[in-house]
Amino acid sequence: MNYQYSYDLFTETDTLYFGQTWGLPGNIPKGEPIPITYIYQGSAHNETWYILKATERYLLLTDCSYMNGWTNVGSIVWVRPEVVLTQPELAEIKQVYKKKLNWDFPE
Repeated sequence: MNYQYSYDLFTETDTLYFGQTWGLPGNIPKGEPIPITYIYQGSAHNETWYILKATERYLLLTDCSYMNGWTNVGSIVWVRPEVVLTQPELAEIKQVYKKKLNWDFPE
């Protein structure tokens, strides 16, 4: 399965268009890491996504990405369109980050 997306990069003098295709795995059992592969700017990327928490309003994940000798660790908080997270939700996200990654998430 593939996921295709595109975006515009705005420079001082121009707008550049980029497109990308990610190779997504098939059926991954709940709770298992999600491997993703793609080529970005000519560089092969191998990422693994770990779902930390998923609700009807937001999804919290951390990722490890390996490319050309680099290792990146990051996280994404995806929120559904038109949703503004509440203080209790932000506190919950903070607890998840602290418990699972020992990271401090600002509320």
